Amino acid sequence: MTTAWRLAGPELRAGSTLRQWRNDVSPIPYYPVAGKTFHDWMTLDAGPNFVEFALQVFPRRGSRLGAWALSGLVVRRGSQWLVDRLYTAATYNTAGALTGPPDLIGGPVSSGAPSTRRGLNAGFAARIVCIAVIVLLLMPALLLSLLLCDGRPRRRRPTRPLPPLPMSALSRRG
Repeated sequence: MTTAWRLAGPELRAGSTLRQWRNDVSPIPYYPVAGKTFHDWMTLDAGPNFVEFALQVFPRRGSRLGAWALSGLVVRRGSQWLVDRLYTAATYNTAGALTGPPDLIGGPVSSGAPSTRRGLNAGFAARIVCIAVIVLLLMPALLLSLLLCDGRPRRRRPTRPLPPLPMSALSRRG
């Protein structure tokens, strides 16, 4: 866990200490991953000092867990790259069916080998999700406004003129 702490970025370390990580209290969930090398990374976005990625991991033989899709962010701090974010984007059962929240990075997977299927372009998928959310949030407001105004423009009530200010307020200088 000391090595993991040294490779963790500021966001991943926030709210925890090395001592907590050594006592198995970290923001990264335990997963009995099969293998030690991972080649099927999918770059979602990249810049000179960051890379957002997606990765699918598979459990060791005999585990009752299915595959997990992870999303993460690595950032450059000086000459070193640090893992700043890592979270479970989706979980699958042992048959490869989606059982947890999907992150639009791929479909069902087999339970034994990494998936070669590429998902949607992350930027495109994010735009689709944003448009869907906006439509879903604006639709009730639009329907409510149509119901309230009954299709006719509202008439404003005639307003009364304001009373004049008292002379005492006008004579003060402040």
